[in-house]
Amino acid sequence: MSGPAWAVVPAAGRGTRFGGPTPKQYLPLAGKPVIAHALEAVLAHPRVAGAVVALAADDELWPGWRELAGKPVLRCEGGSERADSVLA
Repeated sequence: MSGPAWAVVPAAGRGTRFGGPTPKQYLPLAGKPVIAHALEAVLAHPRVAGAVVALAADDELWPGWRELAGKPVLRCEGGSERADSVLA
């Protein structure tokens, strides 16, 4: 692969093994949600043109980001398993 690429960030999980009422991707870490750290790290790569975040259909915690680090962020509905979310 030589040109720019898009990254897929699966985040449709509930974090049930982790426990607690808030999915782990939204828990604060160093002042911002875990998912923000993940997206910023992915989008920092020079070959990554943007990211698609796979979220649960009923996710009400998603902050609605459409851009981070000057790159587009899209949302799609994830599946019941991580592989289903990546495929979506």
